[in-house]
Amino acid sequence: MRTQKWTIVLMLAAFGFSINLSGQQMDRLPEFGIKGGLNLTNLTIEGKTENSPGFNAGLFMRFPFGIDFSVQPEVLLSSKGTDIIHDEEFAGIPIIDGITFINMQYIDVPVMMVYTLAESLNFKVGPYAGFILDADFATQAEILDFLEIDAEEDIDTEHFKSIDAGLAAGIELDIGNLTIGLRYYLGLTRVAEEEMALDPILGDASNRVFQAHVGFRF
Repeated sequence: MRTQKWTIVLMLAAFGFSINLSGQQMDRLPEFGIKGGLNLTNLTIEGKTENSPGFNAGLFMRFPFGIDFSVQPEVLLSSKGTDIIHDEEFAGIPIIDGITFINMQYIDVPVMMVYTLAESLNFKVGPYAGFILDADFATQAEILDFLEIDAEEDIDTEHFKSIDAGLAAGIELDIGNLTIGLRYYLGLTRVAEEEMALDPILGDASNRVFQAHVGFRF
């Protein structure tokens, strides 16, 4: 909870700072844009997992101040999750073999500080807060080589923390009005709500997201 509060405070401070300075220095005008791309996501849980593919899409604004600095708040729909691998055996006999897919949909609100490294190359870093919208899981597994499980079900969002807070950093290349970027999201808060059904499975796990995106600035 403390991490979430500090992340939101940092976001509000950065956003307010950007509006104040962009109002003082109008040598570069604020920009508005749309963006979208692909996610590779995982959770920091014990056991064997694989990255889960997802997507991101949304809007951003860029408030410049000075020559080389900007602040870029964004609102993104972003899918996160993990693929949990089941390969338990006893005395050489397979007990369970399969995979569980956990998928979560968030509204992410990053506030990125932007530093222009070169004419078209930007480095970005800042806090983000994600607000969970929806979640589901699917399991495809075989138990003792004869019992098959093929289940898919929605998960009530009460099993998850309502806010996923953390830090993000990345690089972005501007080509005319087109932007191409890579970014990494480091979740600093646990995903699962304590003492709920997912707590024994996910524990203190937090989100990790590698993101590639393409955008267009107006």
